[in-house]
Amino acid sequence: MSPSLATFRATDPPDDIAEALRRDGAAVVRELVAPHVADAIAERIVPTLRAQEPGGESFFGAPTRGMGDIFVHAPEIAGDLLLNETLLEVADAILLPQAPMAASAAQSRPSATWEEGLDAAFEDYLEMKPRDPVLGPNCHHYRLNISGARQVCRGDAHQFLHREMDTFRPFLEHDPEAPERALAIAWALTDFTLENGATRLVPGSHRWPRDRSAEEHEVARAVMPKGSAALWTGKTLHGLAASRDESRTSVTFVFMVDWLTTEENQFFAIPPEVARGLPERAQQLIGYRASPALGWVSDRDPDNLLRTPGEPR
Repeated sequence: MSPSLATFRATDPPDDIAEALRRDGAAVVRELVAPHVADAIAERIVPTLRAQEPGGESFFGAPTRGMGDIFVHAPEIAGDLLLNETLLEVADAILLPQAPMAASAAQSRPSATWEEGLDAAFEDYLEMKPRDPVLGPNCHHYRLNISGARQVCRGDAHQFLHREMDTFRPFLEHDPEAPERALAIAWALTDFTLENGATRLVPGSHRWPRDRSAEEHEVARAVMPKGSAALWTGKTLHGLAASRDESRTSVTFVFMVDWLTTEENQFFAIPPEVARGLPERAQQLIGYRASPALGWVSDRDPDNLLRTPGEPR
């Protein structure tokens, strides 16, 4: 019998969702946005997806269509999905940043200039403050590693099971005891069913050694109605499932600690002229933000690199 995923309602406490992720490595939150919101976003992006020939079987298993410049086609994705308060609170709890992203969190005071940021980083270096393995911090902030839409089309093969953090091997090897460095969120724009390729996830695999493979009876499926989201950590085995029915469509975000290089070059996928039209916290998540010592730009506000110091928010 296949395992089930911990499943929550949109009104459940984010701390409960985060605890399930720590325990199982994956969870589902049902109906985070209303069906009409999911439908409206799908209407904006599905025509672009359908204009493509399905492909990518060598990596994705099933034939798929994908796009990365989702904010160009549907900027409302930033406010409706990316900045969902429940999921940002969960991401804060899992990735443990010094500068939380959730609006409900106490925001740290940003440095006024990049020079002040470097001074603060040097002071931290001199003090060599120990990191708490439970409370962190694990990063200064987190940002988008990948953002995109994907449509799984009819096919016979599942994608091979893999981890988000596999991208960084062999330079950063899988360590079940290491802090979480990534969190993936797949938003369902259509119902996810067993027939149309609901995502495959392996609960508990975030604590397995790298060479342990999953048996089919250990694989769960993220069955959920549109407007819901499946979450998994960077160390959890997962993969797309074959669709034997109509296609299913999703928008996926992967949040990553700021000190790792992103898989997708967000500054080309979402250039400044597009990013300026998005909410400020979306701009920060895209990567237009510096830590005290990493990613700074001279004469730019470290908390938002699209601004100069003193420029009104």
